[in-house]
Amino acid sequence: MSFNSLLIQDAEVARIWWDGLEDRDSLSESDRRRFDPMIQLHFQTIHQEFEFIQENVGSARMWEQQERSMRW
Repeated sequence: MSFNSLLIQDAEVARIWWDGLEDRDSLSESDRRRFDPMIQLHFQTIHQEFEFIQENVGSARMWEQQERSMRW
């Protein structure tokens, strides 16, 4: 939720995020240095949610939403 809030609140962060998802190589060096930790944080969050669901902690519904987002 914190990451989504950041995207909503900061247009520059949102631009880097969406541009990086579309084509990381098109980003400037400065933007890549911001994008890379963002994508790493995103994947770490997804991994943690996956671990929780494997341990029967958390909501299967929440994981389904995350999985749909990853597939998109």
